[in-house]
Amino acid sequence: MAKHDRFLFVRLGAILALGGLAIALAALHTRARGRREPAPDAVQQAGMRLVDEVLATVGASEFGRSRRGTLLAAKVREFIRRHRLVFTAVLRSQALYRREAGGEDFLYVCVMPLGKRLVHLTKEQIAEALFHECVHASDASDESSIEEECG
Repeated sequence: MAKHDRFLFVRLGAILALGGLAIALAALHTRARGRREPAPDAVQQAGMRLVDEVLATVGASEFGRSRRGTLLAAKVREFIRRHRLVFTAVLRSQALYRREAGGEDFLYVCVMPLGKRLVHLTKEQIAEALFHECVHASDASDESSIEEECG
């Protein structure tokens, strides 16, 4: 009977290990599949010019000179420096911070399809979206407080 019990535990362990592996692979596949398709280069360049203008405007404001504003603006510049600020037409929100499967983090900003053109958000919308998502990017946890989302 002991031999039968040992075989049962080995078989159960193998089944659980394979199940865990399948779940992990499914999660990685879903995460990797989530990478957003970038807009064309001309749209990216125009968007970066808008972001530069936003950073200059915010930097001259009281918020931009505050510690929090300085840190968040530095985070935006870090995304730009690492080529991780991407304009895309496949978002359901104004912007999205996302850590992809390989550990790379991206900051996606929405451009809206209008006929055959892609139109950028206003500078004010871009500013709000960038700084809001950089709050998430600066927080080590993936949890958002109600104050961050609504405040």
